[in-house]
Amino acid sequence: MTLTPFRIDVPQSEIDALHPRLDLVRWPDELPGVGWEYGVAEGSLRELADR
Repeated sequence: MTLTPFRIDVPQSEIDALHPRLDLVRWPDELPGVGWEYGVAEGSLRELADR
């Protein structure tokens, strides 16, 4: 298996438009004690969205 590098070209205007939408996200409550068992842990997902 060979990995092939690629480049994603997203216009800055699209990235700028994404920031206000991410600020308005209604985060669901995470089930207690499940963490990564049923998907991405809430804290990790919020940290990724903040970047």
